[in-house]
Amino acid sequence: MKTRFRLFPAVSISILCTGVFIPHSSSAQVSPVTIQIEQIKKLGQPPRPWVISTNDMHMVITVKSVLGRAQPDLTLRYWLAIRDLTTKEITLSVIDSSALSLPPFGQQIVNTKEVESAFAMTHRDGMRTISDSGTKFFGYGIQILQADKVIKEVYEPPEMKAQIAGSANKGK
Repeated sequence: MKTRFRLFPAVSISILCTGVFIPHSSSAQVSPVTIQIEQIKKLGQPPRPWVISTNDMHMVITVKSVLGRAQPDLTLRYWLAIRDLTTKEITLSVIDSSALSLPPFGQQIVNTKEVESAFAMTHRDGMRTISDSGTKFFGYGIQILQADKVIKEVYEPPEMKAQIAGSANKGK
């Protein structure tokens, strides 16, 4: 019994050490910020909601510092995209950036510009079928940069990253 009791503190200490130890390598980097996203939709009230709907949307992005020191020179870049329901083409409708300065363990809230969309889903109008038309919100991309280096990025859906990279290459 005494042997087990003596080994128990050694085992718990080794577990604590391995839990705290983070290897220093370029592949195991931890971001100094976290991102919280809230989508706010304002739905229009058309006379026949099953035929035409408007969907104006903006996002509230909260960027939080996880470091115990100030982070004064950060940049938030974001993209909001819509999809044309007829052609299925995706368009980046809002592209913007904002300078951030985070205090130690602090946060900053950014309200994005609004994305406007209006669409009609497939429906029957008398004897004929009307196909999907208009535009609808598709997704977003968010990057936090520090000295032109991306330190955190979020894309929803994940293919937005390729969409954003493709539009950047077209602009060059």
